[in-house]
Amino acid sequence: KQILLTVADGVGSRLMPAIGAELSVKILSIKCMRGQNMEEAFAYTSGLKLEATIAAAVIENDEAQIFSIGDARIYLFRTDGSIQILTEDQTRAAQRFRKRIGDLQFPLKDGQAEMYHDAIRADHDQDALRMGESYQRYRFTLTRGDRLLVCTDGLWRVLKWAGVQAFGNRQVGLPEIHRKIVTGLASLQVDHTTYLFYEH
Repeated sequence: KQILLTVADGVGSRLMPAIGAELSVKILSIKCMRGQNMEEAFAYTSGLKLEATIAAAVIENDEAQIFSIGDARIYLFRTDGSIQILTEDQTRAAQRFRKRIGDLQFPLKDGQAEMYHDAIRADHDQDALRMGESYQRYRFTLTRGDRLLVCTDGLWRVLKWAGVQAFGNRQVGLPEIHRKIVTGLASLQVDHTTYLFYEH
């Protein structure tokens, strides 16, 4: 049995990208329900060039694989308190960060993840997506209690690193985290915001 966590966001404010984002999620969901190979499913979906950023995590037993294109992100919160950013944004802001820092190896962990998160948030060139021909993929093993956050840029752009860390707080349950996020977003004018939070 596969668990699919996926979000998508249209690139720009026109109608077609919004439709593309919705179609991307539907296509991946249908292919997952049919038990199809999810790497092939993501390759097919991204190949349609639907003007959408997509992030997806597929979990089967303790094995997980993630796929992304654009600037939708996946964060991993390990039970030891470490935080990883599993996906690299395909944006000009991310390109500039890589040029400044040098070689980056994803997933980014802890201090490097925090530096990346804060630097990209502070870069105001937010609309220039460098939608590549290829998508990212990564496989890893989950342990009991690990958490995943799959989100569009409408969430991570408004979260300071302390806000990201809150998702890994083992003293707070998922409903309470969700309540705080919704309350915080209600006071801000933000981009389309979608996120999924999963605890293994």
